Amino acid sequence: MKILYITTIGTTMNFFKDLIRTIVKNGDVVDIATNNETFKVSELYSELNCKIFQISYTRSPFKIEIIKAIKEIRKIVQENNYDIVHCHTPIAAMCTRFACKSLRKEGVKVIYTAHGFHFCKGVPLKNWLLFYPVEWICAHWTDVLITINEEDYSLAQKHMHAQTVKYVPGVGIDLEKFSPRVMSKEEKTNKRNELGLHEEEKLALSVGELSYDKNHI
Repeated sequence: MKILYITTIGTTMNFFKDLIRTIVKNGDVVDIATNNETFKVSELYSELNCKIFQISYTRSPFKIEIIKAIKEIRKIVQENNYDIVHCHTPIAAMCTRFACKSLRKEGVKVIYTAHGFHFCKGVPLKNWLLFYPVEWICAHWTDVLITINEEDYSLAQKHMHAQTVKYVPGVGIDLEKFSPRVMSKEEKTNKRNELGLHEEEKLALSVGELSYDKNHI
């Protein structure tokens, strides 16, 4: 089986190392299409003999590169006869499904893993006006839509017309395994002293990439 993974930027592929290593070990072929110029994929994929295709993506849906990216994806899929095209991230997923909508008639299966829709309870109306129509249209050209939270799964089941909608819990932690242990007052005091914190100071922990886009401020 030949599988093409498509993401907007190369570093997103770092989340799939173990998965793709297993797929290749099982005898299948995996290639990658992404913007690899600025945000490069891991060297691991070269070691696994994965072909890396450069795609003219931007993170904005309003730039002319989007049209070019759709044409590039279509050409790659046609020339390499993939059985499955698995896309991630909203821009890459939009381009992929536009590119492959007619190729599905030739047997190509399109899978989209939505890592959280950009429209959900509590977001500004503009998110719904911009992203919901695109996802609704593209869902018609999706064989499997994978959601990773219950809100997205419920919405996709009711309103998205993908051939199949799946729920795979992909974000979060095992609360029983990682629930905080109750510390004694002495242990708390020792830990605060270790971290150089005064008794009245509060401590917040943020785990993730420090970047402007994440809006930590």
